[in-house]
Amino acid sequence: MHVERIVFLASSAAWASRVRMEQAAILRLARILGLSARVLIVKVAPLPARPPEPAKRLVLSRAAAHHLRAAASSLADPELRARFLALAALAES
Repeated sequence: MHVERIVFLASSAAWASRVRMEQAAILRLARILGLSARVLIVKVAPLPARPPEPAKRLVLSRAAAHHLRAAASSLADPELRARFLALAALAES
């Protein structure tokens, strides 16, 4: 197969240097494999960032729900009381 150049993508400059240091051996192995490459090109291309893992849903215990309901019953603010009760509703059944 006629291939003039081999391109390596390295994840860092350190890896690019290592590949360049082994250039002669890599080209020799390419010829053994039937490639007629004469040039080795090394480019630095950082690995793509991992996507963030989805947030784990925390589950409240029954005891926590009980305490939230108790706290809600002592609140005068209806909106705040409703929020405490909504949180208590998230507890494990």
